[in-house]
Amino acid sequence: MALALLAVSAFAAVVLGSLMQLASLPLGLLWTEAFTFFAPAWLLVCAFRGDPASWLGLSRPRPLHVALGFLVGLANYPLAGTLEVLVRTWVEARWPAISKFFDLAAHAFGNAHGWQKAVIVLAVVLAAPLGEETMFRGVLQPSLARSLRPAGAIAITAALFSLIHLDPIGFLARMELGIVFGLLVFWTRSLWVSMAAHAANNLFATGLYFVAGDAKDEAPPEKLQLLGLFALGVVLTAPLLYAAWRSRRPVEPQPWTPPADLSRQLRGWTAAAIVSAVAMVLVAWATHSLGQIAR
Repeated sequence: MALALLAVSAFAAVVLGSLMQLASLPLGLLWTEAFTFFAPAWLLVCAFRGDPASWLGLSRPRPLHVALGFLVGLANYPLAGTLEVLVRTWVEARWPAISKFFDLAAHAFGNAHGWQKAVIVLAVVLAAPLGEETMFRGVLQPSLARSLRPAGAIAITAALFSLIHLDPIGFLARMELGIVFGLLVFWTRSLWVSMAAHAANNLFATGLYFVAGDAKDEAPPEKLQLLGLFALGVVLTAPLLYAAWRSRRPVEPQPWTPPADLSRQLRGWTAAAIVSAVAMVLVAWATHSLGQIAR
């Protein structure tokens, strides 16, 4: 059921999410995370669990765990970033057009300005961790763990998490991130920890992009530099993961409850999706019209 939900959500993200992002990329990103990832995952758990927040690992967060997750997200960036740079450098030397096509940061921020950049940062740093972690580490990973060993559940979830981004150049880096996020959730039994790590990684990447820009004229980093960054990521991340492992919590059985009446929640989410989609189109039209008048 979790895999079927992911397939439907992925289809909705590609079709409906793409349409929303064509209307307005910043608002479309928020819409996609809210209505194709978070809402379906939440509603599925609500259908079978009396306390979805507890089952998803969204009960009251422990400040130390959240801080630990945030530090892991920052410390791990050199490691994941190096993996992506290695793949991008290899692809760019052979197929520069493909490398440019899959430069997601440039596509997201290249044509954005003013309030649009602020909304994109909000979507990347807050909405993406909430929606994607709820779907992948909140629903999919524990569901797979009922039939597979924890390592297999974490690895498969990480691979699907990376695949959903439709970025072959960043696949290896996001797979590594997915494994780190999965380990944090498995050990701490808290989705807040992986959300914090996810948010920290995206925040660092966004800040780095704004500071460094496209840097098209700069020479590619040398192998020794990349090796040093990779080693730095390992050295910084390993003790933090060890601390998370030391604070691991036992698996607490979650009671099953009869399916809840979801009609009210379903109507609410559907109405919110429609209203927000219409509002997004109106905002995009107004922004475009004002731009034409200014010219």
